[in-house]
Amino acid sequence: MKPIEELRAQRALIQEHLRWLDDQIRQEELAGKSDAPTESALKSSEPPILKNDSQEQTVDKTVRAATESTADMLVGDRFVQSSSATDVKSVQVGCFIFFAVSILLFLFLLFGLPYLLD
Repeated sequence: MKPIEELRAQRALIQEHLRWLDDQIRQEELAGKSDAPTESALKSSEPPILKNDSQEQTVDKTVRAATESTADMLVGDRFVQSSSATDVKSVQVGCFIFFAVSILLFLFLLFGLPYLLD
């Protein structure tokens, strides 16, 4: 679908929803005047179902991607956090090793390399 057509379809859906909201507001104002709701008010109390094929496809893709990315984190009925204590500990050790190696490299370049070049 072209972008302009998609924008027009979105605009039509929004206008339809606004008409439904206006009807609901009018019904609530009338209900304030009379306590008994009318049958037409009961029938139209649900919002209209707005369908747009491109939206449904986009939503389906998004839901599918989210389901695939979290599928490995669902165990039974429980949600398992992806970062456990061992993961955090291993990251901390890795950062410390990187820091130590970078300090040693700096000291070597500062003090060792000039003596090796002489």
